[in-house]
Amino acid sequence: MGESVSIEIMGQKFFIKDTHDREYIDRVEKYINEKIDEVRNSGNSSMSTYNMMVLVALNLVDDCFNIERELKQLQEKIEKRSKNLIEFIDAKM
Repeated sequence: MGESVSIEIMGQKFFIKDTHDREYIDRVEKYINEKIDEVRNSGNSSMSTYNMMVLVALNLVDDCFNIERELKQLQEKIEKRSKNLIEFIDAKM
């Protein structure tokens, strides 16, 4: 690991440092290109590349924040259920 690998975004090659396995890098490349295609296909095909990339970045951040919120909700649910189980076990002892 640590070599430069190429990925293609919007038809352009970019070289990034290989800090993950190739499968992971391919997934990232595919995900970004899918997000770009979503923006292109949303009726905004005439916008500049810069504006399109800003919109893609906003969509990616939104995805991250939604996942973060879902994880927090799941953590709170697990903590609550764990507390209830501990209280139940304590009550039976």
